[in-house]
Amino acid sequence: MPLPLRIVFSADHPEFAFELQQRPGRCLACNLTYGLPQVFSHHPVINVAGLVAAIDKKLDGTANCQDWQICATEEIDRSLHRIPLVITLIKKVYRSAHP
Repeated sequence: MPLPLRIVFSADHPEFAFELQQRPGRCLACNLTYGLPQVFSHHPVINVAGLVAAIDKKLDGTANCQDWQICATEEIDRSLHRIPLVITLIKKVYRSAHP
């Protein structure tokens, strides 16, 4: 059974997102999922700031995560809602020491 919450990234659609999937026999209540972006921003277990810091570390100096934002819930269909996580990257520009 798939987890009801997962974070996804697709090269075809370069964006991170939390996906909330309906559990069998349960309802994905819009009135609950639409309040989740604010909850996710500060939730200590989900720890979005820590996730972004880990991504920043993986970039190994090629770029830096300047900022992040959790956007409004998107209803893909009745059984799947997405909460986009937008990370602003600053790409490092390397210049030669010699002209």
